[in-house]
Amino acid sequence: MPSLVTARNTMMYVDDPVQTLKEFRRVLRPGGLAHAVDGDWFMMVAEPVEHDAWRAFVKAASHACRTSDMGRKLYSTFLEAGYQNVQISIFANADVDGRLLGMVRNMAKYAHESGTLAASKINEIVELVEQAMACGSYMLVSPQFVVTG
Repeated sequence: MPSLVTARNTMMYVDDPVQTLKEFRRVLRPGGLAHAVDGDWFMMVAEPVEHDAWRAFVKAASHACRTSDMGRKLYSTFLEAGYQNVQISIFANADVDGRLLGMVRNMAKYAHESGTLAASKINEIVELVEQAMACGSYMLVSPQFVVTG
């Protein structure tokens, strides 16, 4: 049996996060730890995209995962799954080098698939982000919630 189970950017895709964490607990040795890291798409910031436009973009893309705001829900999910001494940290490093551009492009694909936001709006957001990257004003912050129990 393992003494540590880690799930990174995974819990947002599972059908039943509470049951998944209970299964983690079942296979852990006594005293073992479950460790989950997940983001929260609605807490992301993309400069220079205006807040409401970014939120609409995220909402349109959110069908790609079961719980696109899982990060903020991890703590209570651990508690509901019966974990003790649950610890939480949040890391929000700013990407100014473009390492998260692929994620923005994937989100654009998801947004197009949903059909809930005009293609012109989706393309405008991606263009804004790519232009900002080209001129040096790009910044994307995608907080990661780290929860251990």
